[in-house]
Amino acid sequence: MPLENHEKDHEDLATMKRWMIETQANVRFVKWAASVGAIGLIARFADRFVS
Repeated sequence: MPLENHEKDHEDLATMKRWMIETQANVRFVKWAASVGAIGLIARFADRFVS
């Protein structure tokens, strides 16, 4: 196996790791935004029911 290929694999692995970390952060943000949005919707819905 040529050395260049090994270098390329290493770069791909680093890129994949970075992508996974970014994806996890995005997933966390989306979950947070979804829960905040859901709470807002429930509050608005409850408010309409109460008044």
